[in-house]
Amino acid sequence: MVAVAEVQTPDGRSLRRVRNRDAVLDAVIGIFEEGDLDPSVDAIAERARVSNRSIYRYFDHRDHLIRTAISHALRRVAPELLLDDRIEGAQEERIERFVARQLHLYEQLAPIARAARVAAVSEPIIAEEFEVARLRLRTSILVHFADEFDGLAPSVRDRTLISAELAFQFDSFEFLWTATDGRASEMRAILEEHLRCCIARLRADPGTGV
Repeated sequence: MVAVAEVQTPDGRSLRRVRNRDAVLDAVIGIFEEGDLDPSVDAIAERARVSNRSIYRYFDHRDHLIRTAISHALRRVAPELLLDDRIEGAQEERIERFVARQLHLYEQLAPIARAARVAAVSEPIIAEEFEVARLRLRTSILVHFADEFDGLAPSVRDRTLISAELAFQFDSFEFLWTATDGRASEMRAILEEHLRCCIARLRADPGTGV
């Protein structure tokens, strides 16, 4: 019995440590979602129902905690972020589905992205994530509208990609959210129209050569 107890005790301690650490991370994310993008350790500890001292057992410093919480939140939606299979169907259907998916991701990620933008000022690793997200967006546009971009001259392709990307950047979504008073249907209509115009430009100016 003694031997069993000696084996189980460390396991129980480890599980409690994991639970407390996850509670701290969930507390940070919850605070982000309420609009506080730069929470204090005191606020986080109170939300997680742990002591300040406990937080520093799990994280080296506050910036480490914030960075880890952002990564923790991104892992939750990683399957959706990585879902870049080509959308099949007619052009109009692909436009509608692409816009709907980007709006869904914005709704899921907005609080975390806002906090990440604040943290990126002092955290180069987080700043790099914004560049990765931009490149992922470009790839997604090329995948979903491969038929429209196929065979274009590089100059035309690049101009159109830049125009399309511009409307789907996080800052653009934030602007649209404010300008439309958060009306998702209005945001959707504006983004769909923008994408249609970008694609129409390809037909008007296909370019020549490579």
